[in-house]
Amino acid sequence: MTRRLSGAKEPRFGPVPDSAIIIIAWIASVALVWYASKNLLVVLAYVGGLGVLGTGLALLTNSAEEGSTEGFSEPDWSVTNAALSSSDKGIAIADRANRLNCANPNFGEWFGFKNAPPNIDCDAASRERLAVAIREAWRDGSAP
Repeated sequence: MTRRLSGAKEPRFGPVPDSAIIIIAWIASVALVWYASKNLLVVLAYVGGLGVLGTGLALLTNSAEEGSTEGFSEPDWSVTNAALSSSDKGIAIADRANRLNCANPNFGEWFGFKNAPPNIDCDAASRERLAVAIREAWRDGSAP
């Protein structure tokens, strides 16, 4: 199994994996350092430096792949709805775009499931109190 650094599904250079290209480039660079310096100590220091950098890069690449997730799962609103159904209050959960995500049966009976809390049918004073409560809930994490 070959691991590709590019993250692409198909190798960039045909059947040759990216790691082979990197190894060939390292060998070529070591040969170039030998050709330029003709000093074994310089070449060994260069190879040691490449080894340290390569090991560090490999460790960073592995740790980044382990923590990554491919996608997020959809929220399970059935658990939330079951918890809210036991309440004697009308409770609704809406997102920032004022879409109704979840509501208990009391909310549906009293206000209907058509509109989220900012847009329910009520008088102007009640709508203003509701708007204040919504702003405080988004800011503080709970409403009075």
